[in-house]
Amino acid sequence: MDAHTENLETSSPVADRDETADGKRITYHEEDGKIHLRYTADVEGVLKLNHEQRVAEGSCSRIGEFHQTMRVPEVVLLDIKFRYGWDFMKPEHWPFVKKILKGPEYAAFRTTNRVI
Repeated sequence: MDAHTENLETSSPVADRDETADGKRITYHEEDGKIHLRYTADVEGVLKLNHEQRVAEGSCSRIGEFHQTMRVPEVVLLDIKFRYGWDFMKPEHWPFVKKILKGPEYAAFRTTNRVI
């Protein structure tokens, strides 16, 4: 273990905890002198909650109210950023991020059966 790795392991907030408060797990490894971060999270709870909300849709809503359309964990948005290059933190990229999220691959993150 070189000094750089040892310093990273002892001073990095990534190394200090296995999991963040929102359940996101951050791991890293070194390869070819570069540090590679990996973000993972169990999104099963979000998917279950979204499904329950889709099933219960219409049971207590009124016309004219705002409705939540999607619940997307941060790790999914990070995946879009790394796969497609669209950064969810940049307002000018949001039209492209939204277009990807509206696709069939991310349908499980919808909280409504309506067309969005």
